[in-house]
Amino acid sequence: MITGHGDDIFNHPDIRINFSSNVYSHFNHESLFAHLASRLRLIQNYPEPSPARVERKISEKLNISFQEVMATSGAIESIYLVAMAFRDSRTMILSPTFSEYADACLLMGCKEQENSEYADACRTHGHSVSFVQSMEDITGQTETVWLCNPNNPTGTVLNREELLGCIRRCSQTVFVIDASYSPFTLEPLVTPAEAMSFPNVIMIHSMTKEFAVPGLRIGYITAPIALLQRIRAFQMPWSVNSLAQEAALYLLDHSEDYVLPVAELLRERERRVRA
Repeated sequence: MITGHGDDIFNHPDIRINFSSNVYSHFNHESLFAHLASRLRLIQNYPEPSPARVERKISEKLNISFQEVMATSGAIESIYLVAMAFRDSRTMILSPTFSEYADACLLMGCKEQENSEYADACRTHGHSVSFVQSMEDITGQTETVWLCNPNNPTGTVLNREELLGCIRRCSQTVFVIDASYSPFTLEPLVTPAEAMSFPNVIMIHSMTKEFAVPGLRIGYITAPIALLQRIRAFQMPWSVNSLAQEAALYLLDHSEDYVLPVAELLRERERRVRA
């Protein structure tokens, strides 16, 4: 992370309403708190080096193989692991979007261009990063494409059929789709199970966003086995701590208590616009 985005409550202790991160704030976590309080003794032992129980439960929820799931310390670890695994590729980022994709690529060897926050085209050891505004700008010459769908921070959603068409057209390009905000839209999206039918799609998911638990740092990657093995090679042991694993298991078992009222929120927004 370069600096500046995300929760900033540590510098402002008297905050009553927090708009510094895009996390839904109206879930009731009291049952989760009680569950974790009853599991505090877990911190006396090491967690699973690779959280297989969590990965199996996620795979069951998504109807994919557990070998196609990799739990991470938040979606942010997923982003940096993918950037590391594909650090020598020609990369495009569909922008404007979340800054961490560029941050991660820069950390893996891309130099910043003078007089620019990020390089429009920066090269070192064959690694290049460029920024595009449309899927039409993505070509088969690109080795890796990053996109956020639904997009953070604009909220826009890519047309599902156009995205699938682009994935098919650029079959030698690896598409990294950050789906962290998928629970926040009613628009049709490419699902993890559907993505598994393609050998060139990696999806990043955030339990932080889905269940509003940013302090726990729990996310996951879904990808074909070959791609996931390439990424997993860079993950440190015990990346996901015991309480985060325990919380993930609880939340997945109680997901019906954490359904975002998207339709209701959209109706309220429409009412306010018309008022």
